Amino acid sequence: MMKKIAAAALCAALTCIAPCASADTAVSVTDVDGNIIKCSVSADSGTEVISALYSGGRLYEVHTGTGSKTFYAPPGRSCTIKTYTVNKTDGSFSAVYETDAIETGHAPYLERLILFLPDEALQKTAEIIHNTAGGDMAWIGSEMVLNPELYDTVFILYTSENGALDARVQKLFDTYNFGTATLVPLCAGEVNDTDRYISTLEPLSIVHEAIDVRNADEQDIIDYLNETVL
Repeated sequence: MMKKIAAAALCAALTCIAPCASADTAVSVTDVDGNIIKCSVSADSGTEVISALYSGGRLYEVHTGTGSKTFYAPPGRSCTIKTYTVNKTDGSFSAVYETDAIETGHAPYLERLILFLPDEALQKTAEIIHNTAGGDMAWIGSEMVLNPELYDTVFILYTSENGALDARVQKLFDTYNFGTATLVPLCAGEVNDTDRYISTLEPLSIVHEAIDVRNADEQDIIDYLNETVL
């Protein structure tokens, strides 16, 4: 198993490598939907592979391994994806492939944003929301740089333990001001008063009552959307 590398060190290592051509390792874009980029990563058997998404010289997101990958890129920006092989002996990186520019997009205003923690139930819910209501998507805690003024509705998909917000969600509200946007909280865990707490953090926003999505099916989510924002 590849040795775990600190995010800052990984960013520095990946940024300084010059790409070169290789027929063995590649990433092909299979779909671009707004700011969502779906890819297929291939490599020789036994090769340790990292795929990294860049925009404007900034590293945004990293995936390991081969197969189907989904990146949540900056909206309305030009991006590239580079694949790297990893030396299992010393942990060094070699850049082997870089895609052509990938153009993402979204409406310039009155757009929806879906923010979610990297949790299986939350990602499934986020995809249902996107397929039903549209909007940009991003991990909470990723290197995504947000511009809250672009969005009139923001879905916050989070976990809670003993009624407390995850630290990454707390940091999200400490970092950004969502102004008068409508906030739609969906929780994988006990809701308790987390929605009321969010309303104290964003006093100018309309904050809907949160629901627990752990046992919700697709129709439950769609019904909730119809009752709240659609």
